[in-house]
Amino acid sequence: QRSSGNPHLRSLKRWNTRFTWRLNLASLTDKEEMSQLTSNDYRDAFSVVHFFLHGPPEVRQLFREYFAEIQAGGAPDSLEVQLSRLYRHPSVAVSEHIRRW
Repeated sequence: QRSSGNPHLRSLKRWNTRFTWRLNLASLTDKEEMSQLTSNDYRDAFSVVHFFLHGPPEVRQLFREYFAEIQAGGAPDSLEVQLSRLYRHPSVAVSEHIRRW
């Protein structure tokens, strides 16, 4: 519900600016166990979820449809694959969203 005033915003933007951070979606989605996640993975996951919840309307719609298909018993393509249909470089789109946030 909170797209602004997030306590992690300053840290994320500082990281994004200082290190020209680029999300690696493939690395994040390759994880099969929660125990495999690093602090960088959590940062990346936060960024992706924020993008799906507060990004452009077409991304929010994709997110809703993805979960609706799962709820209906379907097996949708991965979010990474679906994002690549909207953006040539989904990781850059997420990074730019965070930079502008």
